[in-house]
Amino acid sequence: MRRGILDLKQSVLERTPDWLVVQYSPFSYGRYGFNPWLASALSSIRAKASSKTQIALMIHEPYVSAQTLKSSILHAFQSQQLNRLQSLCDQVHISIEPWAIEFSKRWNRTVIHQPIGSNLSTSTLSRLDSRRRFGLSDDALLLGYFGTTHPTRLLDWVAQAATRICQTHPQAYLVVVGPAAKAIQRLAPLARVHDLGELPETKAADAIRAMDLTLTPFLDGVSTRRTSFFGSLAQGVPTVSTANFLTDASLIELSGRGYVLVRDLPSFISTVELLAQNSAKRAQMSAFLTDWFKAHYSKEILTNRLLKNLLSK
Repeated sequence: MRRGILDLKQSVLERTPDWLVVQYSPFSYGRYGFNPWLASALSSIRAKASSKTQIALMIHEPYVSAQTLKSSILHAFQSQQLNRLQSLCDQVHISIEPWAIEFSKRWNRTVIHQPIGSNLSTSTLSRLDSRRRFGLSDDALLLGYFGTTHPTRLLDWVAQAATRICQTHPQAYLVVVGPAAKAIQRLAPLARVHDLGELPETKAADAIRAMDLTLTPFLDGVSTRRTSFFGSLAQGVPTVSTANFLTDASLIELSGRGYVLVRDLPSFISTVELLAQNSAKRAQMSAFLTDWFKAHYSKEILTNRLLKNLLSK
């Protein structure tokens, strides 16, 4: 990693681009998120009198929260590292609204909210075509889960909701894209789980397109950095997720239109039940998502948003 950072510094100093955009999540830059060479490289770039390059820091996740002794140690040096990095940058962008507000106050500077959106393209298949491509029934009620087994993913909520729906709908299945199927099946032995495994980007989008409703609950709440949530919305598939302390206010305001955000397990299960029983409501939500996602969170919109902020400097 140190060698790569040094190569980056040399490349920037040779080419002097107008902007260097640094994508930042601490664990992407070294073991335990420790990488002092990045700040050193940015400092060298700024110090070169001939360099006209401006630096933008794009923060996907700032640092781990201090909950255990180990995470407290990581938090201590990761937060100092981030403080140093932002001081070397002309602009700072961050992935969710609550962090933009928090760090603007902490650093006494403007921190720009730059949503991440979906990591999937929008499928070009129809719902029926996508089902047939994966050998899924045309008539089944398909719940979906797309993602990992990370502790922030409330797999027990997914398991309980899937179990309830499978008990009341004989033609219902939970379709899982990603590595989480075995973990969910252990938590929900009575649910019918269809494991599609880990898929390439376009196939993952096609698989989600086949679903009637996805389940995307997060421990800290959904936000504009949660790509699996937006991966569902990109396909026009309604989803049930959670609101909590990291949820963007803009997402909460539109709950009930193309997705529903809840705050507790009983509400999560009951909302999934209501939407599972109401195909007309799901169709209405899907129609809303088709235009809304394209207008606010498509890759083109988010790219233009970033460029507009860079060019405003």
